[in-house]
Amino acid sequence: MNWLNVEKQISMTHLIDRSKYLNVSTNNNWNNILNTSLGFLRDSWRSSWIGLDQVLEECIDAVFSDTHLSNSVLNLLNCAREVALKIEKNVALTWEPPYHNRLHFSDVLTCMSILLLIEKEKKGVIDEYWTALLLLTVICHDYRHPGGINNTVMEIENLTISHLKEIWNECSVEMKNQLDMIYLIQNTDPEVVNLNHRLVENLEFKLDKLWATVILNEADILASCTSKYGADLSNQLAEEWRIKGIQKQAFIATPKGRRSFLESAKFSSPASQKLKISEEIDKQITQLSV
Repeated sequence: MNWLNVEKQISMTHLIDRSKYLNVSTNNNWNNILNTSLGFLRDSWRSSWIGLDQVLEECIDAVFSDTHLSNSVLNLLNCAREVALKIEKNVALTWEPPYHNRLHFSDVLTCMSILLLIEKEKKGVIDEYWTALLLLTVICHDYRHPGGINNTVMEIENLTISHLKEIWNECSVEMKNQLDMIYLIQNTDPEVVNLNHRLVENLEFKLDKLWATVILNEADILASCTSKYGADLSNQLAEEWRIKGIQKQAFIATPKGRRSFLESAKFSSPASQKLKISEEIDKQITQLSV
């Protein structure tokens, strides 16, 4: 695969305003960066979409700034670029769910990047392999999502993996990397998220398979847990479930349904503690309980 041609395919029509997206400095207000970045994505989504490929480039640039990357890490990032382009291209060919869409991919990319950047700020270095693999996994985790929910454990996650294997092989992703991603993607099934958090309860934080799974779980729902954007995302998920004929769709968009979701949300990483997302969730639960 000619990655130079892939780079040329990346749209430069809509440039990202870095004053509004991942505006990282030496003295960061991470909550403000999160909310401003998510807001920028929504402004673009409503008017002139910048493209998932461009969002990915900004995340790569922010997380890997001033880092010399090995060829194996570069290959993972190039594969992420390829998947992002395929997702954009697929929009014209298939139905895009109201929730599991390109905005969701971009939300999770943004949240993942912020969690990783907080760890980078704390330690001064990053784990290149797991950082690159997590960015690639975010781009992959809901690839060709059909909308709706699982009827059996990991049903949609395994369907996603089946769609991805050909791409991973085309990108020459090593089997070890594929197996790590398969584990991560399978463990985005909401049914196993609580177990994932329990597995790291007494473990010091470091980027390995268990903690990478937890960070992915956190990034997957972080935007939905914010007071500013969470309710709208609940409405989008409710619409997706309505279209798919899922009976509990009406409940999740109600105050009681929103409270139930927030009460189930888990955050364990030091980066999520820095964001104080659990405190924000508690405030919302209190307001919804009145």
